Amino acid sequence: MWYVCAEAVANLVKHSHADGAAIRVEVRRDDVVAEVTDDGLGGARLDPGGGLAGLRDRLTAVGGTLTLISPRGEGTSVRMTVPLR
Repeated sequence: MWYVCAEAVANLVKHSHADGAAIRVEVRRDDVVAEVTDDGLGGARLDPGGGLAGLRDRLTAVGGTLTLISPRGEGTSVRMTVPLR
């Protein structure tokens, strides 16, 4: 999870042109949820072979998920969930 969060922040710094960002991590009963959000340009995509798709693949390999919400002009939210086993 830490690697995916770090990469999401690196993408944010490199591409978003954001004025603000936040990282939230929550441990639940059955999983850990992390969310990296920004108020930047938005428009991020899960393109095959792209960086975000690679992060999704890493999470999927351990039973996790990655959800991307990134409307143009409205910032980006990358939400990651990994089950506690």
